[in-house]
This record gives sequence, C-alpha cells and structure tokens, in this order.
Amino acid sequence: MINENISQNLQITSEENVAKAISNCFVNDRTIFKILRTLAYSLLIVVSLTGNSLIIAVVRRDKKTKPTVNYFIQNMAVADLLITVVYMPRMMSMVFRGYEWSIEGTIGLVLCKLVPICHHAAILVSIQTLVVISIERFLAIVYPLKRNISKTFAKILVVLSWFFALGVRIPRLLSLTTRRSLSTGKLFCVTETGPSSMFPHEEAKQIYYQVLFFLFYTFPGMAIFVINSVIVATLIRRKPPGNHVSSEEQRRQILNRRVFRMLFMVTCLFVVCWIMYFILQILNVKFSCPLNFVRLLLAHTNSALTPCLYFACSSNYRNAVRKTFRSRNRKKYVKDLEINSKSTFELMVAVFCQTNKEASTPVLNAWKNLDAK
Repeated sequence: MINENISQNLQITSEENVAKAISNCFVNDRTIFKILRTLAYSLLIVVSLTGNSLIIAVVRRDKKTKPTVNYFIQNMAVADLLITVVYMPRMMSMVFRGYEWSIEGTIGLVLCKLVPICHHAAILVSIQTLVVISIERFLAIVYPLKRNISKTFAKILVVLSWFFALGVRIPRLLSLTTRRSLSTGKLFCVTETGPSSMFPHEEAKQIYYQVLFFLFYTFPGMAIFVINSVIVATLIRRKPPGNHVSSEEQRRQILNRRVFRMLFMVTCLFVVCWIMYFILQILNVKFSCPLNFVRLLLAHTNSALTPCLYFACSSNYRNAVRKTFRSRNRKKYVKDLEINSKSTFELMVAVFCQTNKEASTPVLNAWKNLDAK
C-alpha cells in the first residue's frame, strides 16, 4: 500500500509520478538493513501477539469482579492485535518489495481497502479509548463517592469507538484502489482522486485529513492533557490515606493511585511512540523512505510495549497469568496421571490374565464394566 502521507509530503499530484518516486523504497537497500528491519518487526509481532493475547485472556477470565476500566484496557489490546495481525506483516513485505502491492485481482483490491482502513481504525479506537480511560479515572479519583461508569455503559462506549473509527474512514475506503504504474509495471494501492472518487481533487483529500487530525488527534490530546492535569492536582492536594479513614477507603484510594499511575504511563507511552507519526502526517515537507519506516516502526512498537507495561506495573495481571498457566498445567498433570494409571492397570490385568487363565474371566468382565463407566 502506498502510504497516504508519502504522496502528500512529496507534494506530487500525479499518480504516475508518485509511483516513480516511491517504487524503489527499501528495494535497493543493503541486505543488512533488510535483515535488521525484518528482525525488528518479527520481534514486535511475537511480543505484541503474546502480550495482548494474555491481556485479553486475563480480563475475560475475571468475569465477576472485572472493573470497568478493564473493558477499555481490553479494547486497546484488541486494537493493538488488529494492527499486529493486519499491518505489521505488510511492513515486513515492504522491506523486500517496497510499496508495491503484491496481490492482484479482486482479492488484492479488497485487501487494498481493508488493510489501511483496519490500521487507521485501530489507531482511532486507541485514541478514543485513552480519552474514555482518562474520564473514567477522573470520575473515580475526583468524585469517588459518586457513581462511576457502569459496565453496561462501558460496553456501549467500546462498540461506539469502533463504530465512529470505521465510519469516518468510509470516504477513504471507497477511494482506495489498485493502480499499475505505466513506467515500472508495478501494482500499487493508492487513494484515488477525481470526479468519480470521494475526493474530487487533492485539496478535498487534504481537508479530509486535516479534519480527522483535529477531531481525533488534537482535541483528544488536549482533553487527555487537561483531564490528567486535574487528576494529578487532585492527588497532590489530597492527603495520603491515614488512620482517620476506614481500611476500605484507604485501600480504594491506594488502588486508584496505582491504577492511575499505570494508565498515565500507558498514555505517555502512546504519545511518545505515535508523536512522530502524527507530526509527519500533517507537515507539508518531504521526508525520505527510511525516515517513514522509522516513523512506522516507532508507532507500532507501542503495540508491543503496552502489554509489557501492564504486566510490569500491575501485580494483579502477573498473578492472573500465573494462575492461568498453573491451572492449565494442573489439568494436564491430572489428565496425564489418569492416562498413566489406566495404562498401568491395563498392563496389570493383561499380565494377570496371561498367568492365571482360569481366573481371567471374572477380572476381564469387571474391567469391561469399569471401562464402560
């Protein structure tokens, strides 16, 4: 897929010129760079798949006492998994083939539309979820005695985040298509502009991206900053829990502080990893293909580091993973013990029947009845 920002930042309007400009990205790089880039994304894929899958498994395992914020954590893990499964393999393909679109025909066209849409929808879902998490922590810490976001409402917010993220990307979904370069003969996935497209001209596409940037990047970023600033000020002003409060209130305040600290670090990690992606997206300047790769690699690193941060900061998640593996190992041990016991008993019966043929009939009948049960 031709990245939407490459064509924007190179200030090229002709599709053929765009294809010429980027068709050699990464293809002619040294072998050592290709190996390092492949290894980097291979590591990201393994860590992200493992970490985010564990987060989802841990959250789903605790169905009775699951806090509201865990629905949002699970939602971000699903978004990170989508980025990992859908887009990271595409990045590994780019290391060897550049931005050339490898799959032709109807399947290639469908993937051309779905891959970038799923990637950007997952980004938008993560941003919306971070805003909702900030609001949820604000209510839990600033107004602890009032009713927080209910589990039902949390599920509705999760569904709405995907609905809005996919809905605002419909114009680009309809405009994405595959085009073959006349000069190189290579196939590319491009955002088409023209009378028959959702974007009649290049300026319309620029306006669309600018609106998305302010709606889903600028405003949410400001909201997260303001809300977290109020939370930090409240925690600083509020005295640490002492002897004058009940043990339950003391435990709740300590837990709120720990959860906020963890989620604040998750938000900061997201900003650090994605800031370069967002800045280069809106700057109308030229940037090289290697810089674009670093920009995407840094952004996708967030999907792998976020679950690691959860496990590093939360003993509850670590303990839940240990219990999960212990439970599975215990079940496997019991099953193996039953199989081994049955095999041993069968061997004993066979030996007894072989050496005591006269007494074998009652034993065999008893064994058949036991085995039938």
